[in-house]
Amino acid sequence: MEKSRNNQFTTVNIESSNLAADVFLAPKDRTGYSLGDTLTIPVYFYRISGFENINEYYNYIFNLDYELLKLNGLYTKIDHGIKQYISNEIAEKVNPLWDIVERMISPTARNIIDIFFRNQVLKPIDEKKDSMLHDKLIILLNMFWSKEKNLSISKNFCIKILSWLDKYFLDIYSSWNITAINPKLLFYGAASRDEAYFMILLSLLGTDILYYNSSGDDKFDLITDINKYSTFLDYPNKQSIKPFPVSLNVQRQETIAYKASTEIHKILHNEDMGSYAPWQFEDYNPVPCTLKTTYDELFIVWNEEARFRTGFEVKNGLILIPNIFAKISGTNPDLSTFWNNLDLLRQNKKLTIFKAAIPFTIESNYPVDLSLLNKDGSFNPDKVRSSKLYKLAYLRTAVQHLILDKINQLVLSTDIFKYEIQQNFKFKILYTILNLDREYLDLIQNFDFPLSIPKLVIFDGNEQLFSPEDIIIISFLYLLGFDIVILTPTGYNNIENDVNEKYYDIHKLSNFKSGLNPINACNSNSRKGFFNKLFS
Repeated sequence: MEKSRNNQFTTVNIESSNLAADVFLAPKDRTGYSLGDTLTIPVYFYRISGFENINEYYNYIFNLDYELLKLNGLYTKIDHGIKQYISNEIAEKVNPLWDIVERMISPTARNIIDIFFRNQVLKPIDEKKDSMLHDKLIILLNMFWSKEKNLSISKNFCIKILSWLDKYFLDIYSSWNITAINPKLLFYGAASRDEAYFMILLSLLGTDILYYNSSGDDKFDLITDINKYSTFLDYPNKQSIKPFPVSLNVQRQETIAYKASTEIHKILHNEDMGSYAPWQFEDYNPVPCTLKTTYDELFIVWNEEARFRTGFEVKNGLILIPNIFAKISGTNPDLSTFWNNLDLLRQNKKLTIFKAAIPFTIESNYPVDLSLLNKDGSFNPDKVRSSKLYKLAYLRTAVQHLILDKINQLVLSTDIFKYEIQQNFKFKILYTILNLDREYLDLIQNFDFPLSIPKLVIFDGNEQLFSPEDIIIISFLYLLGFDIVILTPTGYNNIENDVNEKYYDIHKLSNFKSGLNPINACNSNSRKGFFNKLFS
């Protein structure tokens, strides 16, 4: 039990034999509640790792979320992590105050938190709650310092924790009647170290914490005496983390023949065998594992299936796609070689989208509907799917999930683009991808990850630049594992202006040539590419 300096109210972590029911009990109905000089509020902090039955697990979480939503303003759900969020306002307040901290001979956690509160880094609530928040931040910073006392790292930690408090908790804490039902946090997924500390802080402040992680992989073990602050339940079965359940799983009885067929399928088509059934991995998350090749190698591996390329791997719900993302700058001394190589890249018409000039997507304006956003800045998949602008319901469910997951991966990315992703640009990303032409959607729908990789080939023969929509489409297809090549005979910049160079190769050829037109070249009787010659 942690004591308040003003002896006003404190918290104690307790255990339950029926968590799904007990978490809804008011503090006075829980074991450990005490009303005296010090009000003691019992809280539940449960870390649930793994599961016994996967269908029951997801149904339990779905039902729990449904019931918690009835608490309205007392409930927060985090299912995409909060690692990326930093409040600029908080950072601007803390930075000058930290100069004072660094001038101290031996700063203590109390010194630092006192400075924050004197300067109102967080907006005040009331004397009792401010006192509680003050004391618990001291406890948290001391816990952090037991592992890491570097002042620079500590400053970043403080900014992050204060930002998260401001974003996720202060409004709830301000309106919470401390003698009524506790606030709730359901955290779904694998927690980072700092997210684990944040959950401890909320628990110390009276919040019930329900942490579910099917993979068993998190950073709680990095925290000293973590089991003093939480109850850990470790179940035998583990699975990579899937999107938060949006419906109940209907459980069906398997026939003997079905069970036998399933066992044979597992033997013949497990992840390590290299022999895969069609669409075996449609629910896996494709991750680009971009190949770094020479210019000549690019054409050698271009038509290889993913499973035969170096770096292909299937593990823990992920499927690593060794894709190609390259720019060819300039031309060969012999232009016929350049055109023949373009023929090679465009050889498989069913797998390849070819753009003969840039920009290839028209710039357009999109509505900004803030109700579609989660608190962490990602898009809420359920709300997007129910939007009038959502036109992808005809695609396979796995494909819809994939597209929405990659949209969120793109909007939360901190380094794909060379500029910060502002709110309006997030909606441009969303609606650009939701309105992709059918040619893109057909390739995505038919992409069986271990097999042939879809391709985007772009020819840029002038001084025009990519539109923002072009860049969004290129980056989105990259995240899906597409092969992408940009031919720029002029040698001018294009992709370099928007996408960080670490994601792609640039192959520089010896000559630069302007005025080239691939359409004219293809129609010219004076030039026959390699494949034209082969069949002429």
